[in-house]
Amino acid sequence: MFKIELSTTGRVISANNLFLKIFDYRIKELKNRNFFELIEDNLQASEEILNKLKNNESVQTTITLSSKQNKKIKILSLFSAIKNETDQIVRILFLGDNISYREELEKKNETLLTELQYKSKLISEKEKELVKNINELSQLSGNKSGDLKKFIDRENTIKQNFETDIDKKYFKWIEDIRK
Repeated sequence: MFKIELSTTGRVISANNLFLKIFDYRIKELKNRNFFELIEDNLQASEEILNKLKNNESVQTTITLSSKQNKKIKILSLFSAIKNETDQIVRILFLGDNISYREELEKKNETLLTELQYKSKLISEKEKELVKNINELSQLSGNKSGDLKKFIDRENTIKQNFETDIDKKYFKWIEDIRK
């Protein structure tokens, strides 16, 4: 989780290493910078967040932050007021979780699901075509099975009556090659 401590006006006091690494900042670059400048639609978001915090409300919202290279990263965020003994807000705590990758995963899942549905439809169509072909082939072979058996018997008779030893060796050699 990202963790940043802010002043009551939204200036960065500290940031954890995860935030610095992901957003490619050094703490020196962020220190005293207005955190809300990193938020897309920053003016409206900052006013809403600061007003709710002043009214003792924590704010949970989704924001988009810009990295140093202007890369947009979607963050599920929580803003909480840190108060002193006299119930005065002295700092603001920001906690955030990068949810950009979740959206990317959801898009990839949708793409894969669409592709899977398409391939499943193709397989179903091919299966129907295959069943149809098998049925046609069975009908054809049912009519021709007697003719085929007669042809095979005749071939075997010819082999037995006219095959020489050389022919037998040749046919054996061909069978061995086919294996």
